Amino acid sequence: MNQVLTFVIVTGAWFLIEAVIGFFLGTKKPYNVVLLVIHGILTVFVIAGVISSIYGLAAVTFGKTGSEISLHAASLALLVIIISGIRLSVSKKDSPGLVLVHKLSAFVLAISLITGIIFIIVKI
Repeated sequence: MNQVLTFVIVTGAWFLIEAVIGFFLGTKKPYNVVLLVIHGILTVFVIAGVISSIYGLAAVTFGKTGSEISLHAASLALLVIIISGIRLSVSKKDSPGLVLVHKLSAFVLAISLITGIIFIIVKI
């Protein structure tokens, strides 16, 4: 369980760095290409962290229900983030609704990672 906790904490750290870069990316078009590429690379790290956390949790035999649910919610939020992020980067015009969906999904991902850490520490 300690290894899974490490995976989730590192994933949360990558996500925090990604959120800061995304904040500086802003909502105005055209996006800064360098920041957009860095944001995309950090997204790949977060994807790898969530996947490795879920697989690491699969090896645990007890006390994983809450953390398993929160990590699966994180993976769904991550899917919405990826889809909305690709649509944002490809579209030619500003789309405040899509930006809101992207930010709300990032908030859900953050809450899911935090609750996953709490559930793993408490071992529920």
